[in-house]
Amino acid sequence: MSRRAQSNSSETRRRLVESATEEFAEKGYDGASLRQICSKAGVTTGALYFFYENKEGLFRQVIAPVTDAVHKLFESSASEGAAEVDTTFPWGGDADYVVSSGLLDIFYSNRLTVGILVGNRENRVVKEIFDEATAALESGVREYMTAGGHTPSPNSGFIVSWLAEAELHTLVSILENDETRDEAEHHMQTVIRFTHGGMEALLKGYGA
Repeated sequence: MSRRAQSNSSETRRRLVESATEEFAEKGYDGASLRQICSKAGVTTGALYFFYENKEGLFRQVIAPVTDAVHKLFESSASEGAAEVDTTFPWGGDADYVVSSGLLDIFYSNRLTVGILVGNRENRVVKEIFDEATAALESGVREYMTAGGHTPSPNSGFIVSWLAEAELHTLVSILENDETRDEAEHHMQTVIRFTHGGMEALLKGYGA
């Protein structure tokens, strides 16, 4: 393929993703029209199917900047936590503050895309992403519970799941309020401090 053809292909993909982002943000996944997306992008439906197998494939491309960045952040945090673990929830040291700040950086730099994710939580693709995020948070909770020499009890699974889901729900609530980055940071730090104290109390009284 010539450089000009590659350039044209890149530009076509860019226009499609830009148009699709606006369409998904305005109408949601179910209401979005591929025909309208192509019309706004100034391309044929044939061009769309050359790059993407279906509507879901295009949707995944639209949300990729956020999901890819979050995956990298979690992977990096998990690696750092494995290298030097202490009893601070959930990734060791002050990493929980670093992770929350990193997440907010990603989200507030991609507000339109985040709005698409939050507004389409019943979508199968989005559910998969939220399930992955919950699993990563659960892993962090378990790491915290074992780092201080605690042996998880048979009943600790409920606490692990509850804390992970509560953190994710809190983050979504902050994003839905459409607050400033500084306000969101303040709320996240408050939640983290509460979680620190709560985890310590639970581990002492719950027999984890």
